[in-house]
Amino acid sequence: MLREPALELAPLHLYEKINKLNKTKRLLRTTQESEPTIEDLAEVMDMSVEKVEELLIDIEMEKGAILFQRGKYQEALEKYKNFLRIDQKLLNRGRPIDKQTYIEYSLWLCQCLSQLKDYQSMQHYLVKVIPLIEEKKNENMIKKWNNKMRPQDEIVILGDFSMGKGVETNELLDRLNGIKF
Repeated sequence: MLREPALELAPLHLYEKINKLNKTKRLLRTTQESEPTIEDLAEVMDMSVEKVEELLIDIEMEKGAILFQRGKYQEALEKYKNFLRIDQKLLNRGRPIDKQTYIEYSLWLCQCLSQLKDYQSMQHYLVKVIPLIEEKKNENMIKKWNNKMRPQDEIVILGDFSMGKGVETNELLDRLNGIKF
């Protein structure tokens, strides 16, 4: 279930980090001619580049949730798109993404697009996120099955088991506990 974006205050430690980040940005802007890079921020803040990137993502997500709840769909849309761009950059650099967060914010982005009646763009994002949702759903079902069934349990499958192709279905069956008939 998708969680509602809330206007609640973010945890205090997040605000402290945001304030530290903003102070560091201002300091670096006074000492250098260009906008500070993530690497610059990480060095001055004594944090890893990954932690600074995660903080920037948290900030964008929080801003998007507040804007969405206030009915400012176009502004929220830009924040969600920015989050997805940052996440895609991390993915392109070989860093794993948090699929649950990616799914949630892709769906929020689609809700913004729906409110703005931009159905073509909405379809573009749904095509990307639906396979992730299906994968997560399958993983949850496998986990539940394997928590209930033991490897020596005998299972008789009556009727359709999967809507996937034969190879996909056999791979799925191989991951499930039990002797299947």
